[in-house]
Amino acid sequence: MTEFRKLDEIEAFKLLSKYGIKSPKIELARSREEALKIAERIGYPVVLKIASKDIVHKTDVGGISLDIKNPEQLVREFDEMIKRVKERTQAQISGVFVQKMVKGGYELILGSKRDQVFGPIVMLGAGGIYVEAFEDVSFRIAPIDEREAMKMIEELKFSRVLNGLRGDPANLKDIARAASSLSKLMVQHKEIAEVDINPFLAAKEAIALDARIIGTF
Repeated sequence: MTEFRKLDEIEAFKLLSKYGIKSPKIELARSREEALKIAERIGYPVVLKIASKDIVHKTDVGGISLDIKNPEQLVREFDEMIKRVKERTQAQISGVFVQKMVKGGYELILGSKRDQVFGPIVMLGAGGIYVEAFEDVSFRIAPIDEREAMKMIEELKFSRVLNGLRGDPANLKDIARAASSLSKLMVQHKEIAEVDINPFLAAKEAIALDARIIGTF
């Protein structure tokens, strides 16, 4: 039986970066003291995320704290997060990720799954609070080039928002580059079964704020 493994967040971001998909600065802290040093190094505000290969969805177990602005808040959130997660799950905790907080932009979902018949399928859609409001996604069989990825964006109802309907327009070319790059990653790494980048933030540049990669590594 094939055994699947989930890359931790730093491993996932490193792999995505090899294909030009950007992400914020992130480091693993194994103690409160390490978290404070990392936050000072990368600069406030920061995000705390529980680090555990046993946990698939961090929000379900209270494993994310956003927009931490100072050391006092970090210490409080660090301790409360560890306590929350231990109360809600028996997962093995390896530490806490400290990530640079990125604000603004539009939340998207970018991902891919390996279909037994068609191979890797790339998906792009509206994310965050817009998921229920728009409920629109676009799919393509990998690989795709940037031109085809732009067509995926244009198919979304959410594309009107991305084009600046109620704010600054997002960098559509950067979104298309990321979607095309993800398709190439899936074609070249047949050991990967699934990639989920959510949220995928689109503003002046497109950035992966959270990434889950599962495969037979």
